[in-house]
Amino acid sequence: MFSRFASHPSRTHTASLNPIPLGDGSMQLEFSQSPSERYIIIEHLPPFIPSQPETHFTPPYHWHSVQEETFWVRKGTMLATLEGRERVIPEGGSITIPMQAFHTFRNASDTERASIEIGLNPSTRAKDECFFRNAHSYLEDCKKANMQPNILQLLLMFHENNVIMALPGPKFIAKPLGVLMNWIGGVVLGKWLMGYSHTYKEYFHPETQ
Repeated sequence: MFSRFASHPSRTHTASLNPIPLGDGSMQLEFSQSPSERYIIIEHLPPFIPSQPETHFTPPYHWHSVQEETFWVRKGTMLATLEGRERVIPEGGSITIPMQAFHTFRNASDTERASIEIGLNPSTRAKDECFFRNAHSYLEDCKKANMQPNILQLLLMFHENNVIMALPGPKFIAKPLGVLMNWIGGVVLGKWLMGYSHTYKEYFHPETQ
């Protein structure tokens, strides 16, 4: 309805890239091609600079209603925040995030790089890869264009991949509010009103994956 008012950065063709270089090349997003009981996405992270904490490799505090995740630290260290408690995971260590648990993660070091494997259910491989490719590529293109990411666009991507913001307050209120925020902001306003899509051919094409 109001799609002509929707803001979009110029989209970089990243659908065929693996890994996807991000930022100045110090960050990479890699998708495992080997079959296994877990589908692996690898994030190669630069040192975390405290004066520049807001990067798209530091996901917002969030939760998943139907998905468990396991993180393996292959290089460096990872700072995991799980249900409000911080824990440093050393090289060779791992942590499993239970379904519906509030969490986020980042490189724990401000001087060393980190490589983190994220284990997901293979049955949702296409959906997960679609989200990671679209979200990271979109944020990267916004950064290149010096424009703020559109919250309605992000909420639509979150809605489609079961990524729900961990809002403050009692969980019996915060959880349904997070789901509602994705639905109203992402689907009603973002998709139906503004014409955003949760995926773009420049970022993800099933035939090339």
